[in-house]
Amino acid sequence: MKNYLLKAARLLALLLVLMQTPFVYAQSSSDLTGTVLNEKGDPLQGVTVVLQQKGANNQKVMTNEKGNYTLKQLAIGSKYNVKFSYVGYTELEQTITFAKSGNNIVTRMNSLSSELNEVVVTALGISRSSKTLGYGTATVSSEILNQTQNVSALDALNGRVPGVSISTASGAPGA
Repeated sequence: MKNYLLKAARLLALLLVLMQTPFVYAQSSSDLTGTVLNEKGDPLQGVTVVLQQKGANNQKVMTNEKGNYTLKQLAIGSKYNVKFSYVGYTELEQTITFAKSGNNIVTRMNSLSSELNEVVVTALGISRSSKTLGYGTATVSSEILNQTQNVSALDALNGRVPGVSISTASGAPGA
């Protein structure tokens, strides 16, 4: 009878040790959350956030409509290199030491200050200013394209520029 109780006690002790293992693992890694804002403090949707660590796979996520993102299962106490990129904004790179769970990092991105000048692309891909051309050019502004509710940019351009005909394939086999 004593032998049976001793075996049962050892088995119970082993089960308790095995059940504690997931709790120890869960405390050694956690999720990192953050928010990406512009210089005015408005959230940026669609920012690409890339987590880089030497010797590990890179994680890539995008911010949601509120500018929030989550990087999963980061080791507590490790250093990570996080790169933020968004069209029209300067690329930003930060080194983050992930100290504990519950971190929320707020990142502010600055817009690019350079703007494009008006350039006309002529035959053979030659770029020139519209003032140096000896003939008239058609201009379509982004405001006009945004006023119409089209499915694609090509549909929005259709009928806006004289002499340009845009046709799309139906996508059906044999079309």
